[in-house]
Parts: sequence; structure tokens; C-alpha cells
Amino acid sequence: MEYLYFVLILLVLMVAGLVLWVWYLSKRKEEGGLEKYNEEVQAKKKEAQSKIMALFGSKDKICNSDVQKLLGISQSSATRYLDDLEAEGKIKQIGKIGQSVFYTK
Repeated sequence: MEYLYFVLILLVLMVAGLVLWVWYLSKRKEEGGLEKYNEEVQAKKKEAQSKIMALFGSKDKICNSDVQKLLGISQSSATRYLDDLEAEGKIKQIGKIGQSVFYTK
């Protein structure tokens, strides 16, 4: 009998959680939700790319670790920013892998 009560309480809590989740999502949608989040991400990306391009004002070439230190980000995030700038044709990658890779304007 205790097992049945436990299962019943668990089901009630799950339904309540689902109702709260749906309410939360609808509230987020009213506040701009995913579109607002995407705009914020894009703004952050553009700001980071501007800082990277400004770094070329003091250096002829930069590497991944320069970007990591400048922005306080991980190696993979720095690589992603640099790859995006390269794809846009703003910078050029010299070298293929490892510590020998650097970027020029």
C-alpha cells in the first residue's frame, strides 16, 4: 500500500512539474524567448570578433592562446571565433594544427 502512495505522489509531482515547465516556456516566449537569446549570442560573438580584430592593431600575427587570454575563454571557443573570422575572409590561418598555427590579417 505504501508503494501505491509513493507512485501516486510521484505522478502528481511529475504532472505539477510539467505544468510549471509549460508555464515557464510560455512566459519566456512572451519575453522574447529563443529569438532574444539568439540576438544576445550574436551580439556577444560580434563583440568578441571586434576585440580579436583590434588585437591586430598591436600584433602582426596572433595565435589561439592570445585570443584565450584576451577574452578569458576556452581553447575551443577561441578556435570557433577564429574559424568564423577566417570563413568571413577577415583573417588568414597559417599552419594546419598544433602550436605552429597562427593568424594574420
